[in-house]
Amino acid sequence: MEITKPVEVDTDVSLTANSDQKVASQKAVKAYVASAIGAAALPDPLLYKGALNCSGAPN
Repeated sequence: MEITKPVEVDTDVSLTANSDQKVASQKAVKAYVASAIGAAALPDPLLYKGALNCSGAPN
């Protein structure tokens, strides 16, 4: 029988610990990704503005 060490959960939302011993919580990862995406100010990928030509000869 192998005795294992319990998993430690890291709740730091900035993910600065950079640890191989702790696992980031779902809430920490969600907050980190939300802040990274918000900081990048990327356009909404589902928002389309412009014309769409679906004919066989677009030129």
